[in-house]
Amino acid sequence: MQVKKKSLFYLTNIFFLIALFIISISGCDEEENLSLNSDKDIIVYSQVSKDPTTEAIISWIMKKGNGNDLIEYKKVESEKYKKSTANAKVIPEKEDLRLFTVKLSDLSPDTRYQFKLAGQNIKREFTTFSSTISEEGVKIAFASDAHFKGSGHNLYDELTSAIRDKGARLLVGKGDYVDCEGEVGLEQTNEWLEFLAMLDENLNQNGDNYKYIPLAFVIGNHETTPSYGAEPENASYLRFFFKYPKKLEPVGMNYGSVKIGDYLQLLMLDTGHTAEPGGEQKDWLKNVIDQSIKHVVPVMHLSPFPSYRDPNAVMQDRVRQAWMEIFYDAANIKVAFDGHDHSWKRTVPLGVVESKPDHGNNEEKMGFFIANGKYITETKDGVIFFGDGSWGSNSTSIWNPATTWYLDDAQARLSNYKRGYSGVVNKNDHTQAGKHLEHVYIVSFETDRIIVKSVSPSGEVFHKKEIY
Repeated sequence: MQVKKKSLFYLTNIFFLIALFIISISGCDEEENLSLNSDKDIIVYSQVSKDPTTEAIISWIMKKGNGNDLIEYKKVESEKYKKSTANAKVIPEKEDLRLFTVKLSDLSPDTRYQFKLAGQNIKREFTTFSSTISEEGVKIAFASDAHFKGSGHNLYDELTSAIRDKGARLLVGKGDYVDCEGEVGLEQTNEWLEFLAMLDENLNQNGDNYKYIPLAFVIGNHETTPSYGAEPENASYLRFFFKYPKKLEPVGMNYGSVKIGDYLQLLMLDTGHTAEPGGEQKDWLKNVIDQSIKHVVPVMHLSPFPSYRDPNAVMQDRVRQAWMEIFYDAANIKVAFDGHDHSWKRTVPLGVVESKPDHGNNEEKMGFFIANGKYITETKDGVIFFGDGSWGSNSTSIWNPATTWYLDDAQARLSNYKRGYSGVVNKNDHTQAGKHLEHVYIVSFETDRIIVKSVSPSGEVFHKKEIY
């Protein structure tokens, strides 16, 4: 679908955009001009649950009204629908709009379900996860740093559609979705609503098919202000639109763990935005990793091994000090996903050793001493970090992997590097890296391996890595 057509979709079919358009040309009151007379005057999305094998969380946004809180659902092959009533919350700055959310908890693993909302005619679907890993594994998408600015802007539509077309079962967000900076206002609400509408159209809809892929969203620095050290409640929109991780253990924080069957555990981490990496979060992390799970995957926003920013900056160092040894000691953590730098990145396998490594004459300050005479360096059985987030935001230039010891395999995707890192931030080269580095990851978690595919806006797999 062309950008022009997608813009028309949002302006004609999403109710809050209709209101904004009318206001912009006539100055009329937005609530008086909302028109909700079709099945498209609704935004629908699915959220990850504590147990995605037997539960589903469905949310929808529409005007308040009789029956608008009702969901009917059934197994696809069944004839009779069950009914459930959703909880409702008033949308910030939109008193006539409601967020309806319901958790369905009586589901069977690996089963297709059909549901209808608020008496509408559209038949939507979701599929629960299997309780045990299948032969083909499970595909999970990772994306971050949308910095959403409206329909037709940059490459959100194409990258999100690629997630759908590649068969992902879950979209894990790594932060920085809409630049609300912790503030609540009409502009921020409208941007979040349009962002969710974009996801509804491009992630869940394909022609007349409506198949809902759950979302698991990690906190980033643009969800709060200040970027680091804010109170958990400051991530207001993320906490408003999503139940988790704030209702996971520990309750009230913006980090938590989600398990899917016996094969996948997502560690949704807070890289200092509303919780210090050390202290309570570090203690929680030590205890929450389930050694019986096949694949445990840390997901975070700020990159402890950045491709663009200063790797010796304070918060990058705090994250490494707090978490890296925990990751390396867990035998079932092979990959981690981060964002923040708006570029493509793959590190070498990173582990912890007890002697000072030799990284060459240009990397003396990046031995990454952590504590007790231990260092972070390349190890055969280490953790590979994939990043750095360009889900529609313009990609940036990066340090040259040939002279930055922890970066690996740029494969000539850049025509211009920043200088090899020497301990001093180089701000002379801010050249845009090009759209070929704007990407999402589609990751297959299988019984004996992990396959990480880097996908461009056109749907091309421009990089593939198999990890055993």
